[in-house]
Amino acid sequence: MDSENSGSGKFSDSGESSFLKEDLQEENASGCVRMWLYTTASKKNSLLNVWKESWFEANDSERRKNDSTNQILCISISFDNKRFITGGTDTYIRVYEIASHKPGKILQPSITAYNTLGHTSRITALAYHPKGRSDVRYLPIFVSAGWDDSIQIWNDQQNSSLWRVYLQFYGPHVAGSDGLDIDPIRNTILTSSWRRDRVPIQLRQFPEFIMGLDESVAEHQKESYKKPMPYFSNEPLSQATQGYVVKCDSTYQFALFAGSNKNIVSVVSLRHNAIIAEVTNLPCGVYSGAIFQDEDYKSRLKVLYTNGKTINLGRLSLEAHQ
Repeated sequence: MDSENSGSGKFSDSGESSFLKEDLQEENASGCVRMWLYTTASKKNSLLNVWKESWFEANDSERRKNDSTNQILCISISFDNKRFITGGTDTYIRVYEIASHKPGKILQPSITAYNTLGHTSRITALAYHPKGRSDVRYLPIFVSAGWDDSIQIWNDQQNSSLWRVYLQFYGPHVAGSDGLDIDPIRNTILTSSWRRDRVPIQLRQFPEFIMGLDESVAEHQKESYKKPMPYFSNEPLSQATQGYVVKCDSTYQFALFAGSNKNIVSVVSLRHNAIIAEVTNLPCGVYSGAIFQDEDYKSRLKVLYTNGKTINLGRLSLEAHQ
């Protein structure tokens, strides 16, 4: 894999959605989401909308001052291009209508001593299910992860996550907004964990039965969905990377893994369960990245990743890996 330095900045990819082909959404720690028309020549007319989030506490007696903002750490856009969701430090997910200027609807889950149908620490990653491109049953379905070491599955029309007692996905400490993805072909959830054992990318089977799509799963079989899938490339514990990134390419045949400690960028073949290219000992940790097919050469991948104050572009020939 060869690479070149592409200057400074932050790369953001809104996926393959049609509505936002000429729009760019930005979220940051200021508590604002801004939607830009990036093809216009006029700076005055390029900002389409701004949504601002205030810190929310379900208990009014503990609510912060009105001027306290919620630091937004992640965002995802639905595949019908009508809604987007945000997550951040106040542990609540908000659902916004893209065509509206109204504040987002706050999903307020039920949290008790016996059951937690939401996050208890900051939310760092969100992803709508890619099956929503072609299957309307999946349109409102998304996955969240964060600092409470849990993965949760939601319907954006319901306040609580779609958990049951047998579906509490615990383990991955997802630290970055690029640390979560969904493979619709194999219907698996991929995570990159900052704190983990020997496996760089954790895989979990998406439980279709919580949507009523697979009634053949017996009650005793549902317990097995708690555990990660028992395969993937191992990494020696003595050289463990603190993972921040796992992102699939558009064909869902390859994934990008990256992180700190070893300051690594790896390209993984999902089909062959193997690392096919790797760059290690970069000057800084890698906290964001993307992988996609080269439009000019179909047998080549392009990889974008941040490193310090730079964005780097890598190219990888696939001729030996197909």
